Amino acid sequence: MSDDVDKCNETSLIIEDAKIREIRRKACIDPGVPGECDRCGENSLRLIFGYCAPCRDKYKLDGTRTI
Repeated sequence: MSDDVDKCNETSLIIEDAKIREIRRKACIDPGVPGECDRCGENSLRLIFGYCAPCRDKYKLDGTRTI
């Protein structure tokens, strides 16, 4: 027989899971594609707009600018 703490923990996990799903749904994060980076030529498992993560960070590429 579960006690109040167990019920509270279960409810907390359900709420947390729902919040995580909602955040992911709102984020609409592009999954990317594997391939060769258009900037540095390195292979990457996740290219966004043709660029790997290091190049996107280094050159501040957000998909609206090209280099």
